[in-house]
Amino acid sequence: MTASLDGFSKKYFADLLVNQGAIVETKAVAALDPAHTGQTLNYLFLCGLHHGTLLNFRTEHVQHEFVSTRLTMADRLRYEFDLQDWKPQAAECERLKYHLSRCLAEWGAFLDPILYRDALTHFLGGEERLLRKVPILSQGEVIGSQEMRLLTNEVAFSVTAATHHPLAIFDHQQRFLAHTPLKAIQWINLNHHKIELRTVTRK
Repeated sequence: MTASLDGFSKKYFADLLVNQGAIVETKAVAALDPAHTGQTLNYLFLCGLHHGTLLNFRTEHVQHEFVSTRLTMADRLRYEFDLQDWKPQAAECERLKYHLSRCLAEWGAFLDPILYRDALTHFLGGEERLLRKVPILSQGEVIGSQEMRLLTNEVAFSVTAATHHPLAIFDHQQRFLAHTPLKAIQWINLNHHKIELRTVTRK
């Protein structure tokens, strides 16, 4: 299955598609976790299906989990933007919001946040232009670096799908920002039907 838009495409490969009506995803892990459920839901949304099964063959007895959703494409297109804490720092910030709107209008919400992140990266110039190592500072000394996507030399962006306690993620990014030379992080959080755009700045 492929998610595509104006020259950007990302392929996904489900393990089994049964009678064009259900997906079976197989694993060999210590235990199934929410990430596996999220992956299966992503496949269901991309295929327009409602039922899937996770099978884990590593445990003593085959572990299985049914994954289902009632969300249709029409449901996933019923999203709203929360821009209360959005403060564009440069023209590139408006371009970020514009391309996010295009992706959501084409694919709807609820998909893997990495899909939206990679699409935004593509439309804003590609990894060669955006992906850079940002110094991590402690008491003015460089102690390491972190790869980030930069809209400008001073503004980065990130994409998450935090649906429980998203403000904890905001606080974490604010603490992280304090240890970099960056001015701000434009944070996109895909919180189900609410698309939160927040500008993370120093306290």
